[in-house]
Amino acid sequence: MQKSSPDSKFSSIEHIMVIVNKAVSKSVANGGKDAQGRINCRECQYFFVTWQVSAPYGCKAHGFKSAQIPSMVVFSSSGQHCLLFRQRVHQS
Repeated sequence: MQKSSPDSKFSSIEHIMVIVNKAVSKSVANGGKDAQGRINCRECQYFFVTWQVSAPYGCKAHGFKSAQIPSMVVFSSSGQHCLLFRQRVHQS
């Protein structure tokens, strides 16, 4: 069995951060949409997470909380992608 050194643990965390940063960059470059063209609420300034187990996600713009990501609720109820999406400004 091979022991991991602190350096190898740090490099694996760095690797994960690089992957996450690439995914966020790609989402921002696509206007907050994922590879399938769906709105990524996590990139929207109106998205929030609640403490309610039955409704952990919310949208301030539409004014509701849900068990599903808000953009999925909007699409399933209206047949249109969310028109109120506003790109979240990430602080450096």
